[in-house]
Amino acid sequence: MSEKLAFKETYRGYSVEMYWGEGADARGIVTREQDGKKLLEFSYPAYKIFNIQAHWSDIVDGELQGDKSGWAIAGSDGLGGMIMPQEKQ
Repeated sequence: MSEKLAFKETYRGYSVEMYWGEGADARGIVTREQDGKKLLEFSYPAYKIFNIQAHWSDIVDGELQGDKSGWAIAGSDGLGGMIMPQEKQ
């Protein structure tokens, strides 16, 4: 499957790149800009990836505070549920 970069977003020294291909899920990579270290690689429903872009600052701020609140905001389904990233091993 060939992937295409959907976007790259950077905030406070952390970046996320989201790639999509032919399937229902997209692939995300979170890196620390300072040294390029990959911190997380995950899959996420392709139809919701732009919520990650829109809430990247919330995600980073939450992670730096030690919680997942930013991911919860980005993954909210509006009905009290949410989608969380599925870490790739």
